Amino acid sequence: MEYKTTAGVGLGEPTNAVVLIDENGVTTNLVIKNRWLYVKKCLRPEDIGGILLCDATRSDTVVSLVLAVSDDCGKFHKLTKEQKRRGEASSVNMTVKPHDKIITPDTHEWGIRRSPYGRDEYFIREDIIKAKVEDE
Repeated sequence: MEYKTTAGVGLGEPTNAVVLIDENGVTTNLVIKNRWLYVKKCLRPEDIGGILLCDATRSDTVVSLVLAVSDDCGKFHKLTKEQKRRGEASSVNMTVKPHDKIITPDTHEWGIRRSPYGRDEYFIREDIIKAKVEDE
């Protein structure tokens, strides 16, 4: 089943919640834990200068919209030897909140997980974010 998802903060929920809405309009809160963010890839327009883009090309972008941020993001974490070996960071010096746009790698061995709840939606580890896109 595919859900329509939205940032919980826009509906009065905490910043760590994503609201899932099924085809019957029933809502469920998905609470993000540990050091994860829930993001939706920003899609390119379907029509660029009269050229129609397929779905794969539209979603081939590194920019994502943040829908939820775990309460543990931005805090110091003591790392295990395995986490250090993988290259995880003990802390991240970047504040990210719902509705921010971020740049991440397209794929990552341990830092990106596809969401079962929506198309082009992912769980992203805070320590693989490359940059935050600042609006003008």
